[in-house]
Amino acid sequence: MVAVLKNGTGPTVLLRTDLDALPVEEKNEVPYASRVKAKNESGQDVSVMHACGHDIHVTSMLGTAKILATLKDQWRGTLVIIGQPAEETVDGARAMLADGLYTRFPKPDFTLGLHDSADLEAGKITYTPGYAMASSTSVDLIIRGLGGHGSKPEATKDPVVVASQVILALQTIISRENSPLDPAVVTIGSIHGGTKRNIIPDEVVLQLTIRTYKEEVRQRIIASIERIAKGLAAAAGIPEDRAPIIKVIESENAPSLYNDPQLTERIAAAIGKAIGSDNVIKAPPLMASEDFGHLSLDHQIPSCYFWLGSIEPSRVEASRKSGKPLPSLHSSLFQPLPEPTLRTGVKADDQRGVGIDEEVIRTVSYDWQRLCQNRERLRPDQGYDSITPSCVGDPVATAPGSDTLPARQGGRRNEPQSLNNHASDSQAKSRIRLKRPPNERRISSWARAARPWLSSILNARATGSWRQISVCLSDETPGM
Repeated sequence: MVAVLKNGTGPTVLLRTDLDALPVEEKNEVPYASRVKAKNESGQDVSVMHACGHDIHVTSMLGTAKILATLKDQWRGTLVIIGQPAEETVDGARAMLADGLYTRFPKPDFTLGLHDSADLEAGKITYTPGYAMASSTSVDLIIRGLGGHGSKPEATKDPVVVASQVILALQTIISRENSPLDPAVVTIGSIHGGTKRNIIPDEVVLQLTIRTYKEEVRQRIIASIERIAKGLAAAAGIPEDRAPIIKVIESENAPSLYNDPQLTERIAAAIGKAIGSDNVIKAPPLMASEDFGHLSLDHQIPSCYFWLGSIEPSRVEASRKSGKPLPSLHSSLFQPLPEPTLRTGVKADDQRGVGIDEEVIRTVSYDWQRLCQNRERLRPDQGYDSITPSCVGDPVATAPGSDTLPARQGGRRNEPQSLNNHASDSQAKSRIRLKRPPNERRISSWARAARPWLSSILNARATGSWRQISVCLSDETPGM
């Protein structure tokens, strides 16, 4: 989804939210607990929940859009809001850029994003100037040998033994080849080889993840992995035509996330004025990864990405005292606190925190819980690919490529009906088009259940290259 709000001459700011959920069955007993099932890429029914808190991100975005549209007399410029699919598979941002995000829509002067935190008190924000999150590189390392009978190893070249040596030797890349001033991680997360205890296999496959901040460090580590693997294979007498194969899985890679220091400090100061400077905390960088970094075009566009506290403060304090960790992101027990998480998220996204309408904040918080409770209305035979939300009355069709959205009846006075012109008040229903890459199957239910006022703020364009999902907006929450 792409939305544009133009408001005179000024900088262009991109605000990104991610939409996708995770195949996790929620185990929390809270009113907003997900009970949704959807079909995965294999066609199997699986439980899904926003175990990474993307519902918080989307709701904060909706509240921010509402406030900035209401306070148009207090700012100038262009706001571009994107609802990005496939963050969890780190290929959504890349897909949107490849589909012309910065050529078909205004190219931003700044990009902004947030993520909820599973160990930070609700009502607080953390930020990190400079490198904030590491790049992620997925590597498959195939150790090949010459298989045979387990009772006659002398007639084989055992790839299991070589793979074991490689695993140990790779640990020296970080401890002996890499500068301790350049943080990096090499983890072997998977080993697959062999079918039976008395058969020496022909190959063993190792799956690795590499985390670095600097691109030159990443490239050096990849070269070291290849050198070590091939050297140990040669030392074991494996023929050159059976040398190890290293595959970098480009589709699963994400760049490092670099927060422009000047922009980040400026935003942190502004957020501090809105929520109190004691609630804005500078934090160390993480070795975790996320694909928001793609939007900066290799650090060409100044970016800022910060963390939003989402946990009941008493639970955080109890965890610190007992030493028992809280459920992490991606856990079936991840339990965010709606208030004041959403209030803080909206104020932080709005950045200046001026003129915040308390009724808007309450509405956003209510919508979040209400929409969660209505997730059970998703029909069990429908996966995210086939959803067509129900709505009251017949929707007004929006032509592909249209730059306007019809207005809903009963809209607020002086509420902007379109970015380019005002639609007729006689048009009874609103319609907004959401877009995603064809292979995306985890689009958020929040985007499908946007409130009626969103149609007066957002301008989403339909394209032929992306699959289109039409969402009817009415005074009732759409069926999910």
